[in-house]
Amino acid sequence: MRDALFTQCKQAGGLPPGLCRRQRKKILESLAKMKKELRETITIIKNKNMFIDRVEHTGILEHQIALDLNAVGPGGRASGIHYDVRRSFPYEVYDKLHFTIPNHKNGDVNCRMNVKIEECQTSLDIINQAVESMPQGKIREPFHEVPPYQFAFSLVESPRGENVHWVMTGENNTLYRYKIRTPSFCNWPALCHAVKGNVVPDFPLINKSFNLSYAGNDL
Repeated sequence: MRDALFTQCKQAGGLPPGLCRRQRKKILESLAKMKKELRETITIIKNKNMFIDRVEHTGILEHQIALDLNAVGPGGRASGIHYDVRRSFPYEVYDKLHFTIPNHKNGDVNCRMNVKIEECQTSLDIINQAVESMPQGKIREPFHEVPPYQFAFSLVESPRGENVHWVMTGENNTLYRYKIRTPSFCNWPALCHAVKGNVVPDFPLINKSFNLSYAGNDL
């Protein structure tokens, strides 16, 4: 769906021509299909007792450690940190959308999996709300020259958690400085604590439950 509809959306000043009625219909049909497939997948996962035994009480990240290390995203929310940038510092239209923030407390692989499952369901609901309530109006603004050596700071909730962006403009509409702090920068130290006391075969399971980026840690 993304590739079919939004491959050309990244343009300075706004978007290309807006969604037509046919595209809206296609999005809503795709959402309905994905919801059905997600429900089926969840049923399969939840009914596998051997799998649930494998992920429960595995790779526990204690709540206080998660707080001390500023764990963000699903890794933090699975350990009882009820924080999401879209709710705490809403941007764009998130303050007008209705959605819940998953929150679990055991901090194990099972909780991180459940957070992500619930976030998949929430994401589908958010897209549906956005499509249904999308207003008419301008979709692009003129892109004028930006004064040099001005800076901006932003917080964005990504699939892995809180993304921090800091940018400074340069001369002739160029970027002079750009710094990103990804969620992985916070969550790699948390992973080190989560693997303690577990057997070696559990490491891939714990590692992937955080879904961290190697490159993001080096930015």
